[in-house]
Amino acid sequence: MAKNEFKPFATGSGANVTTQTDWESLPVLSAGFTSGKASSAQVNKGLRQGTAMAAAVGQFIADNTNEDVKDNGDIAGLSAQLASAVEQAATGRLIGVRTITTSGTYTPTPGTKSIIVEVQGAGGGGGGVGTTNSTSVAVGCGGGSGAYAKSRIANLDSAYTVIIGAGGAGGVNGNGGNGGGTSFGTITAGGGYGGGSGNSAPPIIQNASGIPTATGGNIINLSGNNPIIGMAFSANVIISGGGASSILGAGGSPHGTAGIGREATGYGAGGGGANAYQNSSAQYNGASGSSGVVIVWEYA
Repeated sequence: MAKNEFKPFATGSGANVTTQTDWESLPVLSAGFTSGKASSAQVNKGLRQGTAMAAAVGQFIADNTNEDVKDNGDIAGLSAQLASAVEQAATGRLIGVRTITTSGTYTPTPGTKSIIVEVQGAGGGGGGVGTTNSTSVAVGCGGGSGAYAKSRIANLDSAYTVIIGAGGAGGVNGNGGNGGGTSFGTITAGGGYGGGSGNSAPPIIQNASGIPTATGGNIINLSGNNPIIGMAFSANVIISGGGASSILGAGGSPHGTAGIGREATGYGAGGGGANAYQNSSAQYNGASGSSGVVIVWEYA
């Protein structure tokens, strides 16, 4: 046990100290004794007030730092110990936020006692389209969003393996690619599915092929979202599919003009799908999904 060398004075039962009422009404309380003899009870009261507080602060330092608190006149050293004790005692304080966008190893910042971690899977890519003829049109669906997990960890390991999922590639004259899964230790969030692509005489309806799930979150586990489907109602009415938005990102928007898919923003959102009207000699690619992410909130 750490030792506290600052001891209170005159704290025993029946100690010779003036009463609090008399102390507060002393004419010399603000100016101090200037001449004559001071009552021992009054002097003892003054000593007790100062030493009791010093002893309490010293014990606070010893209890929270597990270091000896020495009465050696080292004011700078005592100040440093007090600052350390306050930091150790202030549990639950947010001390940092780590946004991790590349795979690797997470090591808690010194002083971290618990974390809240958000794990977002990557978004799927939007479907791309190829050339069309006089009877066909082409439409791509947007990509689905990645799943999401959130968890609080109080008993921390020294390090955690982090895998960040890559956004699904935009489709090139075909379906978009699936987004990669993201994980933090045993907490996982699957990547969104790529959007489909169709090229034929209308009507056409295209969607993504599945919904990813999340596991391991003790606060919440959310599946990914479906994209906005791509639709061709007729040769003149075509709407590309919009990418699904995630908790941390916005999907690429749908559009009715011939062209490439629109980009997702943020993290874990699906890329938009492309579309083409009749007699198109151009190939339009779908947009890529946005990558996954891990966000770690560190608490003292």
